[in-house]
Amino acid sequence: MKSFYYFFIFISIGFLINDKISATKLIKNENIFENEKLKTGILFIIKNKNGEQKWSWKGNTKNGTKYVGEIERGLPNGIGTINFEKEKWNGGEKYIGQWKNGKFHGQGTFKWSNGQVYIGEFKLGEKDGQGILIYSNGNTYEGEFKNGRYNGKGELIFRKAGFKIEKYKGNWINGKYNGIGLYIYMHGDRYIGEFMDYKKHGHGKYNWFNGKEYIGEFKKDLISGYGILTNPDGSMFIGEYKDGINWEGTMYNEKGFAIWIIVNGKKIKKNFITNISPKELE
Repeated sequence: MKSFYYFFIFISIGFLINDKISATKLIKNENIFENEKLKTGILFIIKNKNGEQKWSWKGNTKNGTKYVGEIERGLPNGIGTINFEKEKWNGGEKYIGQWKNGKFHGQGTFKWSNGQVYIGEFKLGEKDGQGILIYSNGNTYEGEFKNGRYNGKGELIFRKAGFKIEKYKGNWINGKYNGIGLYIYMHGDRYIGEFMDYKKHGHGKYNWFNGKEYIGEFKKDLISGYGILTNPDGSMFIGEYKDGINWEGTMYNEKGFAIWIIVNGKKIKKNFITNISPKELE
């Protein structure tokens, strides 16, 4: 009786071991085996019946979007690389870096098929934090991102044939120049001051390459409001501008004496020289 009992136990254990081995082989053969020690594996992005994208253990191993790296609970978590299906994903080609719950999160590098590259921080799938974006045409942005857009402090350099052409350095809001910034133009002019939605707006200083300088107010990219325009020879206009036109004020010659008075955009006195200089008017 005892021998039969031990024989039954031996057979049962054999069946259990065989089932475990068979199950392990099945998992490996179906490409859904996850290395528990290293938490590494392969995942694919597929579409369900409703057209929604989801992570899957199965997919197109040759041309499909494939992830290789650390996995937790069936999602990319940790360090990993994803190669995107060609001509899809808005031109995306490859991402290498950190992941959290199936999304880019932390430090990483994203490459597009046209040669564009982003290197920096991500948050929940979006460019977020410090980063460098190198465009396919050579333009580069280096600075802060928020929700995938330029936000905060940053510098955008426009290039042509590899040479620096123009540059903006300053504050950004939702991908636009907003706040205090410096813009250097291709022909040598430069502006430092306030911007609003890409345009010079507020107080600022504009220097022309020929030595002329304006300090004062701007509105929607035009000189508008109170300001002082100084010419290379030292002559100047002090007063109010309206949409880029001298509106109310006085023109002084290079010696500092008043020669023109302007009212409502018109010169009402010409070659009228007084002994009053701009310094005496202060």
